[in-house]
Amino acid sequence: MSTLPQLPRVSIGKVQARAEVLGIIGQVDTLASRAIEIEQRLQGAGTRFESELLERHEARLRKMLEEIGNAAQRAQTSFECEFDGQQTSPESSSIRGFLRDVQEAATGRKMQSLISIGKGALMTVVEAVGVLSEKAYSPSSTEDESVG
Repeated sequence: MSTLPQLPRVSIGKVQARAEVLGIIGQVDTLASRAIEIEQRLQGAGTRFESELLERHEARLRKMLEEIGNAAQRAQTSFECEFDGQQTSPESSSIRGFLRDVQEAATGRKMQSLISIGKGALMTVVEAVGVLSEKAYSPSSTEDESVG
């Protein structure tokens, strides 16, 4: 049995922190897309009823922004606890910056700030999460936590 490779173990906290960040990325992307769509429709609204309906949808989006901001705050706390040893890496800085930007947009209720993050920045954060995940699963970071 000594010929079997060691299986890496990653703490549940790291997996959860990764999932939280990726979930926020998806929520930000969806919310930004919806906000742009509603903004465009508001500009072309023909009737008062249509305008009021779109304004109600916009109010719901602001509420969702607030909820995403709260989730970003929890994710940042989780991330900082679980990836403490990698706080100086460029990937970690990218993720922390993204979470901070989301929190600031939510605090100021600035939908435009959220929209300005853009898909390119979201993809950068996705890649950063992937790199940190690979590091978490690499044998050098899991030697102490391996199951043999």
